[in-house]
Amino acid sequence: MGVNIMKAVQMTMGGTKMTHKHILNNGNTKFNFICCKDGKLINEFGEVLKDTKPYHAKDMKTGWEPYRD
Repeated sequence: MGVNIMKAVQMTMGGTKMTHKHILNNGNTKFNFICCKDGKLINEFGEVLKDTKPYHAKDMKTGWEPYRD
């Protein structure tokens, strides 16, 4: 069962790449996950994520899973 976005963000700080079915099903994404890189949270487009509001707006509050390469 997936976790909510805040738990997903916390898990990225521990080194886990997190993904969501909406990200994986979107062919326009640069990356297939969110991750923590150089102490910054990077979103699926390679941009620094400053808040989680875009994910709330896209109905992605829950359903996050660890990304498997």
